[in-house]
Amino acid sequence: MILQSEILKIAEKEGVPPEIFVIYNNKVETSNANKPHVYDQLYPDTFQPFPKNPCLAQIFTQMGRSEEFGTGLRNVYKYSKAYSRSEKIVFLEDDIFRVSVPLTGEVTEKVTGEVTDKVTENREIIKRYKQMDL
Repeated sequence: MILQSEILKIAEKEGVPPEIFVIYNNKVETSNANKPHVYDQLYPDTFQPFPKNPCLAQIFTQMGRSEEFGTGLRNVYKYSKAYSRSEKIVFLEDDIFRVSVPLTGEVTEKVTGEVTDKVTENREIIKRYKQMDL
């Protein structure tokens, strides 16, 4: 849930490569177009949150679909070891924002269906959002 919310909050305008969200047996990988604030690996102890789409982020937070600004990256690092027994996490900010989070097989089987449903649901929310006259 944290990763999909982060992807949706930093989604850019149309005409850019689509976001990718893939669940493998041993990891989850995401990537999407990005306007980087820094070009580097992001770590929780040095990470400085920078709003890329604050209006959309606020909508998701108010709907209970995401956490407060800046907590997603820190929580992925904080809880990843419990899910994967690994700290080999990648948050790479570049023209394409990439995230790779390790998993174990047991966790993957339990969450794949739920995550797929949530991603589909969030895509519908984004479609409705784009149709709104703001």
